[in-house]
Amino acid sequence: MNKKNQGQVALIVLLLSAVIMTLGLSVSRKTVTETKLTTDEELLKKAFSAAESGIEYYLGTGDKKYNSDFDNTKAEITTENIGSTEILGSITEETREKDNAIFWLVGHNTNGSIDYNTSYSGDLNNTYVCVENDYGGEVKIDGFGRNGASDYQVKRWYFDGSGFAGASDSCGSGFKRVVNLSKLSGLLPLLVVVKPITGNTAIILNGTSNFPIQGEVIRSTGYAGEVSVKSVNQKLSIKKTYQVPEFLLEPITSFGSVLSN
Repeated sequence: MNKKNQGQVALIVLLLSAVIMTLGLSVSRKTVTETKLTTDEELLKKAFSAAESGIEYYLGTGDKKYNSDFDNTKAEITTENIGSTEILGSITEETREKDNAIFWLVGHNTNGSIDYNTSYSGDLNNTYVCVENDYGGEVKIDGFGRNGASDYQVKRWYFDGSGFAGASDSCGSGFKRVVNLSKLSGLLPLLVVVKPITGNTAIILNGTSNFPIQGEVIRSTGYAGEVSVKSVNQKLSIKKTYQVPEFLLEPITSFGSVLSN
């Protein structure tokens, strides 16, 4: 083989080698990328699971730091109180037809039990249940109070749209007054439950002093992977409000209850 042919063969070999190397690198990069995507997806699942576990751990222990040695994950919890303002309820969240909007007029202990020493101190004559201006449906309201140590009473209201006050009257922009809570005067006010009977509406309670805390928003950030540098994280939040105990609901239907229309 002459030198000219040898040169051509060498050139062809070099070109083939370059093509093979390029294809090999492309396949290698694709394999690495797919492996990383699979790994990241798995870490995101672990981080979300850690965020859920962090909330459960906080609810069970009160501890805002969660660590799992099993799969090298962790979660950090932050909380924010709901309530402790002069207006309760959200102007962006509607209460659905026949659902209950619950407003506590009494505080709670750390274990969730009622703290009768932290009841709402505002003027009940100027504390109003309010609905959106464009709502014209019916509203049922139950107000719970305590007279003495064991005498629980229920005060009831029922209104259709024709009984509502004018727009923005005592309730602020976008809302109209349904009724004040004067019927609870003389009692230790405990709870107000408002139910829209026809249609959905946002509902607020507008008072003259801060209402007790209604619960808390719990936010959890879960981490997975290299936890020390917090490489992959997922966020989760829930709203936890105080529930109505059965002994307060019983007076509505129990024989011999002290009720007021």
